[in-house]
Amino acid sequence: MEDDGTDREQLRVDRELSRQDNRRLRALKLTGVAVFVVGIATLAGIAVGVTGKGGSESTQERPVVTGPRRAPATLTVYEDFRCRGCRDFEERFGRTVEDLQRSGRLRTEHHLVARIDDTRGGHGSVRAAEAALCALDEHKFTPYRRVLYDGQPPERKDTFAEREHLLRLAEKVPGLSTREFEKCVRHGLQAGRADRMNAAYADSRHAAPPLVLLDGKRLDVARDGGGLTPRELRKSVEGKRS
Repeated sequence: MEDDGTDREQLRVDRELSRQDNRRLRALKLTGVAVFVVGIATLAGIAVGVTGKGGSESTQERPVVTGPRRAPATLTVYEDFRCRGCRDFEERFGRTVEDLQRSGRLRTEHHLVARIDDTRGGHGSVRAAEAALCALDEHKFTPYRRVLYDGQPPERKDTFAEREHLLRLAEKVPGLSTREFEKCVRHGLQAGRADRMNAAYADSRHAAPPLVLLDGKRLDVARDGGGLTPRELRKSVEGKRS
């Protein structure tokens, strides 16, 4: 009888242990499902974030557009903020281009490139481009672009590589020295776009900047040698049909 009692007690213990094992197994299964669901949700979130970011970034190799988008004429400008010839173009043609934009006749596409960085070394071209793109976020691209050219250092000096210098130049543009702009410049938040824009230029094998095209036709904008004049540019643009 004692053996029967012992057997029954052992059977009861075994059943209780079995029930506990089953409960732990169910808990582990539920935890596993939860982790799986969370994991899938996380991956989905990452996928959405990457897709969304990628979708946005896929358009960021496009140029910066100033002037009315439906203008009858399009000026395409490949420019480098360290490039002396680019500064010459801005000094000679900048006001004419802005006048034509205001009159609704001209749309300008700015491709910001880093040719001088690539040929002379340094980071000033690309960092100035980044800062200009940060200014674009604040709707101050045109005045800041002008300030960059006005304060352009000699090509051999990489002054624009200093982010603090770029921020000091921004103080000359009313309303630009915002917290957002400062953060954007200091942390290089537009570095990706600037790099892609320059890579697209490098892949295109275009001539060195300044490279200027009117409706796809290259213009001779050299200061010397009988190049195009601002007056001739105005005449060509105003002759375009709306």
